[in-house]
Amino acid sequence: MRKGIILGCLLSFLCLGLAYRPVLAQEKHLGHEHVSSTEIKCPDCKVKTTAIKKGGGITLEKEMLCPECKGKGTTLDPHVCEKCGGEVVLCPKCAAVVAKVAKPVEMKCPDCKETVTAIKKGGGVTLQKEMVCPNCKTKLGELGVFACEKCGKDILACPICKEHAAPEILPEKAVEFHCPACGEKVTAIKKGGGVTLEKTHICGQCKKPISEAELHTCEKCGKDLLLCPHCKQPL
Repeated sequence: MRKGIILGCLLSFLCLGLAYRPVLAQEKHLGHEHVSSTEIKCPDCKVKTTAIKKGGGITLEKEMLCPECKGKGTTLDPHVCEKCGGEVVLCPKCAAVVAKVAKPVEMKCPDCKETVTAIKKGGGVTLQKEMVCPNCKTKLGELGVFACEKCGKDILACPICKEHAAPEILPEKAVEFHCPACGEKVTAIKKGGGVTLEKTHICGQCKKPISEAELHTCEKCGKDLLLCPHCKQPL
């Protein structure tokens, strides 16, 4: 009789363990899908893919109106497309793609004299007079600004063929402004490439239309910030 009671208890515990195990696994799976990944239409793949959240959000100086859901907010969510690895910035309310982060490209650095990886820096440089690209022979009204990952020098390159097209320019000075996250005057560190906006945005500071923005990180609080390529102030 005693052995039968003990055996019954053991069977009961075993059944409870089997019943709980799938539930816990499902919760973990659902938690990962809900918290970490989002279905988006990737601007590079041109199809619906899954994007995984990357680090913390990007803090904005002023409320931004989402072009899709028309919702207002002061943060954006950085994600990475699982299919192509492209980095995108999403609206935290409707998960629409607001911008995409520039990908590194390979070009010949005029300073290193070899082919290197270069990252696009914010907006381009508008030319006073149109020029013809010495490589692809396309007429250009502006040039893209890229930073050589090896020597750090700025490279003026053709936005079409991504090849060096003009003499180097002076490096940018350190940017200072009041951080919208910590509220203090800080120096910002530039992070790789800028972001290309899905729709043209009017800067709240200089009132100029922008289709690209620079990505910086506050040296004090570590928050990512989007800066206007013209006035260098947070969007």
